[in-house]
Amino acid sequence: MNYEDQSAFRDEDFVKLINIPGLQRCKDISEQRTFIATHFRNRATPNWCFYMHGTAWPGEGDRQPVLDAADKLKQGIFANSWTPYQSIKLKKGNNIDWKKGAPLRFTIYRNTFVPELTTAFVQTGDSSYLKTCLELIKSYIAANPFTLDPMFYQDSDSYFGGLEHDTLAVCRRAFRWFDFLYTGVMQMPNMMSDEEVFYIFKHLSFYAIQYQRFVGDKMRVDNHHLIDHGYACFIFGTMLPELKFASKMQTYGKKTIGFHVDNNLFTDGSYAEHSLKYQYHITFSIMYPQLLAKENGIDLLDGKQIRCLSKWLSLFAHACEPNGRLLSIGDEQGGYINYLFETLAPAVEDDSITAMIQGLGYQARQTESFNGESLKRIAKRFKEGVPNHHGLGKPSKKVKAKLAPTYGIFPIGGFSFMRSAWTKGADYMGISHFSESIANGHTHWDLLSPQISCQGEALIADPSAYMYQQWRNFPDNEQRRRRGYNYAVEAHNTLVVNNNYLNNLEYLGHDCVWGGEPPRHALHNAKKSKFITAIDLSHDGFPEMRHRRIFAQVTGVGFITIDYMNEDGDNMIRPHEYTQLLHADFDVAVEQLGPLTQFQLSKKQANLCVVPGPGSECQVSQRPDKMLEGMTLKSGKVKRGPELIEISRRHRGKAVFSTFYITGTNKVSTAALKSLIPTTPFMHQHPGINAYEIRTKDKGKVLLLSAPFKQKLKLKDIETDARLALVYYSANGRVIDYLMLEGKTLIAPGIKLTHPRKQKAVSKY
Repeated sequence: MNYEDQSAFRDEDFVKLINIPGLQRCKDISEQRTFIATHFRNRATPNWCFYMHGTAWPGEGDRQPVLDAADKLKQGIFANSWTPYQSIKLKKGNNIDWKKGAPLRFTIYRNTFVPELTTAFVQTGDSSYLKTCLELIKSYIAANPFTLDPMFYQDSDSYFGGLEHDTLAVCRRAFRWFDFLYTGVMQMPNMMSDEEVFYIFKHLSFYAIQYQRFVGDKMRVDNHHLIDHGYACFIFGTMLPELKFASKMQTYGKKTIGFHVDNNLFTDGSYAEHSLKYQYHITFSIMYPQLLAKENGIDLLDGKQIRCLSKWLSLFAHACEPNGRLLSIGDEQGGYINYLFETLAPAVEDDSITAMIQGLGYQARQTESFNGESLKRIAKRFKEGVPNHHGLGKPSKKVKAKLAPTYGIFPIGGFSFMRSAWTKGADYMGISHFSESIANGHTHWDLLSPQISCQGEALIADPSAYMYQQWRNFPDNEQRRRRGYNYAVEAHNTLVVNNNYLNNLEYLGHDCVWGGEPPRHALHNAKKSKFITAIDLSHDGFPEMRHRRIFAQVTGVGFITIDYMNEDGDNMIRPHEYTQLLHADFDVAVEQLGPLTQFQLSKKQANLCVVPGPGSECQVSQRPDKMLEGMTLKSGKVKRGPELIEISRRHRGKAVFSTFYITGTNKVSTAALKSLIPTTPFMHQHPGINAYEIRTKDKGKVLLLSAPFKQKLKLKDIETDARLALVYYSANGRVIDYLMLEGKTLIAPGIKLTHPRKQKAVSKY
């Protein structure tokens, strides 16, 4: 019996691997095929929850309309689901030239044509889509047989079945085949012969054999271990219980998934990899098995573990910009995450998370699962040309929106988020502050890097994240350099000291890590009042200088960043240059606003006026980011890189820089910024203090006071000892709200506090 070469795997070999009551009474292989096919058509268990069939797959991440894709597939035209989104006709006569599809390798290897064709079928009732899908699966198996790599037992992480049969591709391909089989195609008359049903299950079982080789391997925390040893083993062990080794696979898969939940999910609700898109990918391998286990009465995770998943789901809700796109922190652009919110969320969500998901424009769907009995009823009702929407899922009941917190702080994983409301037109800021995550898991050197959306439009962003999938489109001598830039300090919205970018590697050394240990961050304080939120963070990247940054939101006005330099340092003699980098998103216009170093970012109806506190020497410049030219986005080739803005300041001694980000729908000519203390000569501040009043056209004014270096700020009618004090006034001068960090005294117009009331600390999730 050959269990290593798919092309040599005989029908008789498959029969010897399975245990179905009554099979032994069959006289020959022909009877065995019929008996086995009948069994799989009619079996009452297990239940299958659709993996990628349905609207969640075609709608995820800017893919083309599903019917358009399915119609092209009937003509043999395959379209890449990833950049550069090219289409290639692989049909030659009645055959498919799979080798010609090498440029579409991830699309081809993972058989993404399956969800496109099955979804088109249920949306139209046109059975020709299923017939096309069956022929493509059979053709793919015949042309691309799996052969176990001879190096597998020396290095199972690197060697499995070759390029087109890596462990990710094989399991995702197989799960899509289950989707195909559970459309009712096996039960519909004249769709699949006994030989064809037998054939597909035979090859699914061959794939299961390959993952069975991992059973008993030692536990590890890396993601491939989760997928190879847990995800795949549990699904195959659950869906093919007829296999004689299925029970061992399911048990080992359960143990592995539980191990990863216990060891890689932090108590704050974040995951061990500091990359939001990769955390999203990992949800497939944990939440989908939990969904399938729930529908089959299997205890996969205990209550504590499910509560961890619920917290994790909350992280994803906070990490979505108001328009529903996942923020780009770490490798790969964020994109829409329909699959998680619409398909997987019902396995773990509660009403408070549902309210957040609804605020982002998503609607979770009721979990549906199917077996042979229910599929026979569906097939009986089927009429050609009549849509049946089978497996698309019905929307869950809408919950009455609770007052979900508009901030989310995840100090262990290193993520913080603030928004004005849970609506699609809200203002939003996301912050990266790498802490206890693993250093070599798609982690970028994005030290205290904020991203800002206004009116639901991303304006200050991380456009370099698109390079993760784009770098292969560049010449060989450019690929590693472009990917290296993607990870680098200068590709993010960071503060650079004396042109020191910390890691001088120009080229990427490994696909998932730039090199070296990224600076670690600390959360010092976080508070929330009615309209103001402030989060105080630092990192250890400049040991001589020490950089600390407070992020604040004044709801209805915008955001503020306050940078503190030389917090613990004594290097005060020579002047230092501090360069604040801000990367505009694609298609964002940047306009200088007069001589006051103010500028404005605009896209559609959204406008963001950026107002740097003047300091002693402050200059603003902008240029296109040439490292991001030449990429291919869905909208076309990037001829001019998005705008990169640099705010440069020169100072001696301890320094405090404040920058205001005023949000709005109308263009702001200028925002009136007034420094309440004079700027001192020779690049000194007086002495490391900030005191500003910023007036907006129609949003009142904000008073910002900062005395961080253990001295009081004392002016006429104003006094404080706080690291940060913010007072929010209405247009007529009435105090609307205030917030203090690390202070006991706040005296300002309309407010006099020497023992202020305690304000809500939000430093813990």
